[in-house]
Amino acid sequence: MQEYIKVKNSLKEIADKAYRSNKRYVVVTTILSLIVLLFVYFTFFVYTNVVVDGSSMYATLENGDVLIANRKSTPEKGDIVIIDDMLGEGNWIIKRVIATGGDTVKIEHGKVYVNGVAITEPYAYGQTNCNGSYLREGQVITINENEYFFLGDNRENSSDSRVFGTAKSENIVGVVEEWSIKTKEFRNKIYDFFKIERF
Repeated sequence: MQEYIKVKNSLKEIADKAYRSNKRYVVVTTILSLIVLLFVYFTFFVYTNVVVDGSSMYATLENGDVLIANRKSTPEKGDIVIIDDMLGEGNWIIKRVIATGGDTVKIEHGKVYVNGVAITEPYAYGQTNCNGSYLREGQVITINENEYFFLGDNRENSSDSRVFGTAKSENIVGVVEEWSIKTKEFRNKIYDFFKIERF
């Protein structure tokens, strides 16, 4: 009788262990699945990697910088944004939002005026000239709702709203995260270390 009880207890212990092991497996698998789903969601639907091509955002950004843009953010004045297909070639460009819907913009004597006030631009590099095909020196324009007036920080070497006009909200791919600008050197080193092709 004692042997029967021992065998019965042993079988119960084995069943309990199998149950606990199976329960742990389900929990771990569920957690890992959620992590993978969140990673896919944020990678493909919220954030996107961006590589700077050119010098139009110098000295804030340099050619080859690797950044992260948030597709869900709504651009505000001063934000650096990724804009789709302003050149009609299906390419992305990276610029800074200067004015949004309802604002007036004027460029005169090297100064940018938004709503009649000269804005402070510590990020601007070079002289802000205005001889573009869209905006001329001293001309005042009003930005339509859901549109954005944008400039490159490198004012003497940037094709932007002075030439192309404003960008519609549907042309905005995403807003570059401020923290990704501050940590760009780290990502640049990772790309260089693994010799990842940037373009």
